[in-house]
Amino acid sequence: MSATLNIANLDRLGGDPALDFINTVDSRFKPEPGSYLRTLDDIVEWHVMTGLLPAATAKEIRAAAAADPQLAEFAYRYGIGLREVLYRIFNSVAHGGTPKAADVDAFNTVLAAQRPYRQLGVDPDGMRWQWRFDPAKPQSIFGPVAEAAAELLTSERRAHVKECPGDNCGWLFLDTSRNRSRHWCSMQTCGTAAKVRRFRKKGKT
Repeated sequence: MSATLNIANLDRLGGDPALDFINTVDSRFKPEPGSYLRTLDDIVEWHVMTGLLPAATAKEIRAAAAADPQLAEFAYRYGIGLREVLYRIFNSVAHGGTPKAADVDAFNTVLAAQRPYRQLGVDPDGMRWQWRFDPAKPQSIFGPVAEAAAELLTSERRAHVKECPGDNCGWLFLDTSRNRSRHWCSMQTCGTAAKVRRFRKKGKT
C-alpha cells in the first residue's frame, strides 16, 4: 500500500470493486484508519479510476457538489457510511461469521435507494442493464459498488474473501488462486515485509 494517502497512489488489490472500495483506508488494524477518501471529490475520482463512473458524469457531479456544499457533504457521509457497513459485513464473512442483522438492514436500505437508478439501455449488441447517475443526487454513484457487493455476497465467491494479516493492513481481497493459497493482499508489500521480519527475527536468535 502507498505510504501517502493520495487517491492517485492507491493500489486496488481486492479483486472486486466492492472490496477495493472497502480498502480505501491505510490500515484496518488501526483504531482510527487513515482514509484515502477525504472529500466527495476523492470518492468521485476513485469511481472514475475504477471505471465505474464516466469522466463526463464525474464533471457534472463535481459541479453540482461545488454549487451545494451541503449536498456534497451528505453524499460524502453516505459513501463513507456504505464503506464501513460493507467492511463490517465482509470482514465477518472473511472470518466465517454471520454479518450482524443491523448491518445487513443498513445495506438493504442502500440497495433499495439505488434501485431507481438502474435501467435498461440499448447498445449495438442488444439491451443491457446500466446505471443512470443523477448529478443532483451525487449519492447515486454508489449503485455499482452496492451491486458488486450484493453479487459477491450472494455468490460462491464469498467463501474466497480473505483478510490480509500484514502489519498495519487488514485489507480484504478475493483469493482466486488455483488452490486458494493466497495469503497476502500483495506479496510485493505485506508478503515481502513479513519475510523481512522473519529474516531479522531469525538473525537475532
